[in-house]
Amino acid sequence: MVKKTQKKSQPKKTKKVKKKEVTAKAVMAALGDAPSYYANFFEIAHSPYDFGISLGQIPAKVTQSQIKRAEEKGEVPIEPILEIVFPPSLIESLIEALQKQKGDYEKKYGEITSTQTPQGNKDG
Repeated sequence: MVKKTQKKSQPKKTKKVKKKEVTAKAVMAALGDAPSYYANFFEIAHSPYDFGISLGQIPAKVTQSQIKRAEEKGEVPIEPILEIVFPPSLIESLIEALQKQKGDYEKKYGEITSTQTPQGNKDG
């Protein structure tokens, strides 16, 4: 009589792959395709969810209707040419980047002086 033996199945061995964490700095790839805008006026606003920067141009020549509105209401409306909206988590990085660029600029070209009152701050 032949006795059958049952072979116990061995669990399959799986390779443990070590997950590697990679840290990298994001950098702009200057491809030359991005639009470029000139702005000499801005307003900054915020909500509980984001910050916004509206950029515009104060015209070199003011129209009669702009003069009339300035006389009547003390303001000239400037139409935004670009609005940038970003989350609050980026505000500190934006401030640091602006301060660094300002410092680099002033080292190379001299101190920036303002002949105007700083442009609009508007609570949103």
